[in-house]
Amino acid sequence: MMQLKFVYMKLYVYNYEACLQFYRDILGFDVTFISDYNGCTELNNGEIKLALLKQENLQEILTTADLVSSSETYKSHNSIALSFKVNNLHEVCKQLKDQGVTLVNHEPWNFPDWGFSSICCRDPDGNLIEIQQLLF
Repeated sequence: MMQLKFVYMKLYVYNYEACLQFYRDILGFDVTFISDYNGCTELNNGEIKLALLKQENLQEILTTADLVSSSETYKSHNSIALSFKVNNLHEVCKQLKDQGVTLVNHEPWNFPDWGFSSICCRDPDGNLIEIQQLLF
């Protein structure tokens, strides 16, 4: 059996600078590595490692870059969502609104069977961000 260990999430984004600002300044990730040459920034919040890479550089890696979920073709399909857990969902909603972030759902959705409430927004590239608070 294969033994896989999660390393980090990579997002190939069109709006690199705006996404960097969103994850760093709004969601509070720390920059742990930045390469202006490659258009790559690694971010970390202590539990999650996230790498942002310029979409245009993806074609150097893949010849079928249009098949990646963040491409313009698939962007509207919501094929990826990043989910984060917080202790106080209402406070986070207020902070996001105060920083000009548009929430997808204006009030938290409750999922009692799954044990959490959540609010959703999108990063500047359109990736869905879900922020959850456990109900118990």
